[in-house]
Amino acid sequence: MMEVAIRCPKRGTACSRQINRVLRQAPAGSRIVFEPGEYLIDEKLLLCDRKNLFLDGAGATLVLRNDRERNYRYSTDGIHVERCSDITIANFRIRAQYPSNTGYRVLAVTPEHVDIQCLSAVPLTGKEQFIATAMFGESGRPLGLYWFSTPNQDGIRSVLADELTTTAPELVDTPHQPLGGNRFRIFHPRESAGRLRPGMHGTLLHTNYGLSCFVFRDCSGVTIESVEIQDFGGMGCVILPRCRDFTFRRFRCRTPDRERQPYSCTLDAIHTTGLGGKLLMENCSFEGVGDDILNTHAVPLHVVEKHGAELVLRFDKPGARFPERWGRGGDLLAVYDGENFRRKTPVVIRSITQDRLTVESSAGTDEVQVGDYLLNTAYCPEITVRNCVAVNCRSRFCLEAAKRAEFSGNYFDMCSFKAPIYISCSFRRWAEAGIVENISIHDNDLFCTRDPLDVETHREAVWVRIGEPEPERVRNRYRNIRIFHNRIRGEVAVSHTDGLAIEENWFDMAPEKAVRTEFCTQVRIEANLHRNPSEKSFLSLFSTI
Repeated sequence: MMEVAIRCPKRGTACSRQINRVLRQAPAGSRIVFEPGEYLIDEKLLLCDRKNLFLDGAGATLVLRNDRERNYRYSTDGIHVERCSDITIANFRIRAQYPSNTGYRVLAVTPEHVDIQCLSAVPLTGKEQFIATAMFGESGRPLGLYWFSTPNQDGIRSVLADELTTTAPELVDTPHQPLGGNRFRIFHPRESAGRLRPGMHGTLLHTNYGLSCFVFRDCSGVTIESVEIQDFGGMGCVILPRCRDFTFRRFRCRTPDRERQPYSCTLDAIHTTGLGGKLLMENCSFEGVGDDILNTHAVPLHVVEKHGAELVLRFDKPGARFPERWGRGGDLLAVYDGENFRRKTPVVIRSITQDRLTVESSAGTDEVQVGDYLLNTAYCPEITVRNCVAVNCRSRFCLEAAKRAEFSGNYFDMCSFKAPIYISCSFRRWAEAGIVENISIHDNDLFCTRDPLDVETHREAVWVRIGEPEPERVRNRYRNIRIFHNRIRGEVAVSHTDGLAIEENWFDMAPEKAVRTEFCTQVRIEANLHRNPSEKSFLSLFSTI
């Protein structure tokens, strides 16, 4: 394997063009080695139309330019990889040029304003675009408490990131002003600010849903190994349609200073949209992730007109502007009834352009009706999550598309806000539903620990649900879920599943509270152990990592 070296520039010198030149010219089969040091990335790195390359950071740190006052226009992604195969990216650290989140302590609370003391080592100007805030309990776990959001610009109202901003916006206006010494006064806080008390800790998030450390499109055979995201105000790794077969080994999200910067990656660590093939996560660790650790989803194709074998589509998911990415000739589409989401006979794509889809003539073609939803079976990966650790993260492992998934040997001691393993498909609310079936969750430690300050706590350690209105009308959405040999602190709540087994788990609560099922068929719940309320929690019997 030919080795190509990238020299480390003088500290603080932008070097994206130099690196991109090497990435364009290195021959197939090369090992591109970065000298140790810091590389200021002022524009995204590009790897296009390449095969069999190894990018070896050798411990180098990529410092991504970010502008907290002009967030969207003057910040950059890390690496974009397009139309590549057999690519390995290893041994890098990644952080933002300026902290993407800033810890603070509440000083005073009144109905009109809240005073806070920021803990950042980088002085703040008061012009930063704080997009949202989050609070932390005494144990360091995120709370479900969001009390202000602001662009800090006259005449502009911001979008509060309680949930994904493109689909669940809430307009608020909470200006803030500096008081000196990294102290700030926040005006017009939300009603939830009434729960704040002096001394509580939180973080200000400079979050940008348009930024990502890694973006992959139309790639296969990709390995991310020994890469650590230390601080980034966006997504960690985004995998777009027409990708398949990704491996993450020793991939970490870890903040170097939990007090000054509570979050490592302020949005999803790994986010897939239309991934096929296999996804393996092995020996990875996550701490202080601001949203989903893993989110695998698809995009339903909504039928709004039908002319024989030609279907006119609508994309309910904002951002899904390119229909041709969601299928190609020969792909098998699962068909779901638009009213109760019952599965119908599948159809096969003949062609797809813009908003028009033509399917091969078959018995299933006649069954398709206006209002139905189509899901591409090619975009439902086989997922393995093995020997991974996640602690003190805001959200969860979220499955919305998986033809098979196995969670084994993991330690998830999550925040009280969301369940560690969460399966939730929604055609209407999130427009991210996929096919989810053949799920095996075994030999894990799944802890959902309640913080006494959080009244919005969910107690589910495993939560399987649908995000649709009138759930009683919905037919079974999931198939074949088995949960066994786990230590669980929290509930297992499952709905709309055909083929459910919950066996030989050790629950840290009484039987009547441990398992809840609704709208399920072929259910088997047996041989589970439960702690007697008079006994100590079994957590005290084991040392934790």
